[in-house]
Amino acid sequence: MSKTKSYILIFVIIILSFLSVVLLLKYNKLNSAADNTSQGYYILKEYNNKVALFSSSKNTPLEIYNIKPADLPFKDEELLKQGIKCSSKKEALLKIEDYE
Repeated sequence: MSKTKSYILIFVIIILSFLSVVLLLKYNKLNSAADNTSQGYYILKEYNNKVALFSSSKNTPLEIYNIKPADLPFKDEELLKQGIKCSSKKEALLKIEDYE
């Protein structure tokens, strides 16, 4: 094999390797974005005079707690009327513990 053909072959291998890395990075980025949107977030809000936990993707509560917003400080009661956005269920449960 001539020297020129060897250099061309090495160049092609380098280009293909680079393109493979770029495609893998894009694939991982797309999967990561899809995971974040599918997880969504949680919302704590008043529901039938009780505190309830909602998923961002559902209109019905995931859980209803035996906590009356009227028994909470005024500020918290007002926040629950608007809905308190939580990035994870764990964060929402920590807020619920504060109310109990």
